[in-house]
Amino acid sequence: MKFLLICTKYPTGPNDSYMTTELAGALVSQGHDVSVAVIDWDLPMGSASRRLKTAAGVDVLVIAPQGTKRLGRIVERITKWGLSSLLAQKEMARAFGNANFDYILAWTPCVTVAHQLRWAKKKFQAPSMLYVYDFFPYHHRSIGLVPGPLFSAALKAEEKLIAGFDVVGCNLPTNIEYLRRNYGIEADQKVVWTPLWTDISRPASVDATAMRASFGLPANKRIVVFGGQLTQGRGIEEMLQVAVRARREQPHLAFLFVGDGRLSTLVAEHAQQVDTNVHLVKRVPREKYLQLISACDLGMVATVPGVDSASFPTKILDYLRANLPVVAALEPHNDLRDLLVKWGVGRSVPVGDVNGLYAAVVEQMSAQLAPETMMERTQFCLEAVFDVRLAAAKAVEYLNKAPRKE
Repeated sequence: MKFLLICTKYPTGPNDSYMTTELAGALVSQGHDVSVAVIDWDLPMGSASRRLKTAAGVDVLVIAPQGTKRLGRIVERITKWGLSSLLAQKEMARAFGNANFDYILAWTPCVTVAHQLRWAKKKFQAPSMLYVYDFFPYHHRSIGLVPGPLFSAALKAEEKLIAGFDVVGCNLPTNIEYLRRNYGIEADQKVVWTPLWTDISRPASVDATAMRASFGLPANKRIVVFGGQLTQGRGIEEMLQVAVRARREQPHLAFLFVGDGRLSTLVAEHAQQVDTNVHLVKRVPREKYLQLISACDLGMVATVPGVDSASFPTKILDYLRANLPVVAALEPHNDLRDLLVKWGVGRSVPVGDVNGLYAAVVEQMSAQLAPETMMERTQFCLEAVFDVRLAAAKAVEYLNKAPRKE
């Protein structure tokens, strides 16, 4: 079967991967043909599009964003989302206008690819499936990215686009009800739980001491790591508060932040202090990143307070692949809290509870679970829930069985 994936993140570097690339690769390995249309937000505005064939055999059309920076950040975001999608639709028509596709897959926010979605659905008349990563614009409003005056219009546009999909997948069971309650989903629209996925193979084994030395990390301390965007909505400030307290009370602990973003300067300020326990490593290739976190002892994540949906920090999957236990600050109703306990791979605290997060880190570090036991637990969890091969097979199953939207 032939799949068309429409998304805004699809890294094409030889050592980079993401959930979209992993899903495309799994579909190809199961005998399907996959084409991708991606608006790459990291490209300079207005730069040329390009088309390439990846090593996995995926046909990828990479499209640069469009917009204007002259009238402030809000106008930049509106024009970037609106113009980029409109011009991307024209690029898609040139690249795929003579093709035929059996299935269409896309990811939220839908408004960022609205014109491509409408064109593809009309052109190919193919069953379509949407993966809901976050609840735009609710989540974005809560972290200040969509101001009040724009919220209603953004919600109306997103609702209309979601309603056009034959299958909608939510990353946590709790979020199915949230979607139906907040987006006016009709009772007969197929909404399912689609666990996030990853390539569950283990990172290449490395000498932990040598790996730490190559990044200037202490060999004699136990390292708590966060990997991801250093920006609002990731709990960076709360994790830094944990590090500050641990510097006084748990001098054997170090805290590593791997990534970049608006809050990287804040992390750097902590890392540059005398006798600091905070370390910052900017972006590294994905395989190197997985090897780096494998040389650490604990993975930490935190969601943002005030968000009423349940978040799934994707870096948890990386921690499990690296055989790390997880400490997570999560919403009280988040299904991940039970999952961490069920598989014995970590613990959680309520989001915003900095003292609880600190205590959980200390307790988890004191558990001293044998590496072999932790590896067995993480592997069982990955195989049963988060294997990308399961996600690929499920996508085909859902699309084949779902009633078509008119």
